[in-house]
Amino acid sequence: MTKNKTFIILLIVSVLGFSFSFYTKYMRNYMPRVEKLEMANDNNIALKQLNLTDNIVLLEKLEETKISVGAGDAKGDENAKILNKLKTINLLCIAGMVLFFLMFIWISMTMIKSKKQAVLLKT
Repeated sequence: MTKNKTFIILLIVSVLGFSFSFYTKYMRNYMPRVEKLEMANDNNIALKQLNLTDNIVLLEKLEETKISVGAGDAKGDENAKILNKLKTINLLCIAGMVLFFLMFIWISMTMIKSKKQAVLLKT
């Protein structure tokens, strides 16, 4: 496989990785049928799906409320486990977006540099 094909494959992988991380953090809905009120007019109500950050904030507020009323250690309560999983997913998404973005920049700069060298060697 030539060097350019390898760079193009890595470039595609970096774009797909960034897109997946972005989708997972900002677009995916983790709680179906749970929406937040975006805007309410006289005749109009606009609802918006919760993204990952909204879900984490909602579950943190729920945990604070449970602790304040003394129901923090109820049997069968899975909110703390789910909150930890969502925070882990959030951290992985942020790390993935940064990593794949830096990979994209590095590959792009390497391709530009190799093209400049090829042009200089031909003249």
